[in-house]
Amino acid sequence: KELVGTNGYVDPEYVASGWVGPASDVYGFGVILLQMLTGIRRANPGVVMEIQNLIEVAIDRGSLTKDVVDKNVDDWPEELA
Repeated sequence: KELVGTNGYVDPEYVASGWVGPASDVYGFGVILLQMLTGIRRANPGVVMEIQNLIEVAIDRGSLTKDVVDKNVDDWPEELA
């Protein structure tokens, strides 16, 4: 039986090897959480990589709330980020 999934939410390990497990669900859920935090709606591999790069740069700068979170939300609790 072949598994199918939406491009951008599918675990890259599954795409490469055909192996699926609990980590595959965690990957897809993580993509959804990142979309919620960043306000970026469209999920495809290019956008997921863009979000990943954005977060890596923000972590290096120590500026998650300034550089990553959705700028349309003006009351993010910075002390919890």
